[in-house]
Amino acid sequence: MKFQVFKFSSFLFFLIYAINLYPQGPCGTTPPVSHVFASPVSSSSPFQTSYSLPIHFYIITSNGALPGINEIVFPYNPVQQIRDAINYANTVYAPANISFYPSAFTFHESSSLYNNGTNVVALYNAIHDDDAINVYIVNDYIAEPGVKGRAIHPDPEFPINNALTIIATSDLNYTSVLSHELGHYFNLLHTFHGTAYLTLPETDCSEQGDKICDTPQDAVSFEGCPNTIFTCSGNCNFDCSSTPCEIRDLRIMPPNNNLTNSFAPDKKNIMSYFLNCGLDHFSPNQLQKNL
Repeated sequence: MKFQVFKFSSFLFFLIYAINLYPQGPCGTTPPVSHVFASPVSSSSPFQTSYSLPIHFYIITSNGALPGINEIVFPYNPVQQIRDAINYANTVYAPANISFYPSAFTFHESSSLYNNGTNVVALYNAIHDDDAINVYIVNDYIAEPGVKGRAIHPDPEFPINNALTIIATSDLNYTSVLSHELGHYFNLLHTFHGTAYLTLPETDCSEQGDKICDTPQDAVSFEGCPNTIFTCSGNCNFDCSSTPCEIRDLRIMPPNNNLTNSFAPDKKNIMSYFLNCGLDHFSPNQLQKNL
C-alpha cells in the first residue's frame, strides 16, 4: 500500500502553495500567508493548564483520486478544509485552554476505504500515528448515507479513541464536524443521547441522556408529526427557530393522555445535530468533561 507522509514543515510549504493554487470559494478572499492557521483564541478561562494537541491528517485516495469528487458546486480543496476545521476547533475549544495543530498529513491510497468512512477501525488498523489524534478524510460513507463524520468510543475490543473520520467537503456548514468528532474524542455524547425521539423529560440529568446537566434535553427531530404515535406543535424539526417543541404521545392511556412535554434544545451546541444553525460552543459542563 503506497502512502506519503509530510511533516509539519513540509505541510506549511504545501499549504502556502496550495492556497494560491486552489479556488477560494464564492468570497474570493485569500487569507494572508502568514496567518494560514489562526492563533488559538485567548480567553479568560477558569482552566489553568493549557493543552496543544497534534492531529495527523490522512487524506484517503482511490487510484490517485482525491476525496471530494462529489463537490460539484465548490471544488474540493483539502488544504482549505483542514485549515478552516483547525481554526474553528481552536475557537470553540479555547474556553477550555485546548488547541490543536496539524503535526503531519498523509496521502493514503485505499480504494476499499475511500468511500468507507464508517469503518474507523479498518482505517486505524491500516495506518495510524500513536503520537497524535488520527483524522481520516474520506470521500463518502456508503454504509450510512448522509453521515459527515464518525468517531469511536473506547471499548474492551478496541480500547482506543484517537481515531475519527470526516467527509471531504468544501461546504462551510460542515466546518464544525471536526470539532464535533473531537468532542467524542473527549468522551462527550450527543446532546440527544439516550433521549432521542422520547417524549418524557429526564429525571436524573447526571445519569440520563448525555449525562451533562447544563445541556437542555434534545429530543432530536419529530419532523413528520403528527402521526399515529405523536401529536406535535411548535418547532419540532431541524430548523433554527427557538420555539419549543411540544409533544404528546398518543400511546399514553387516560388519565395521562393529555400530558404534553416541551423541549427546547440548544441548537448552537457543538454536540447537537443542528449543523445549519451556526454551532459555536460547548456548555461549561461539557468543557469541564473535556479535561
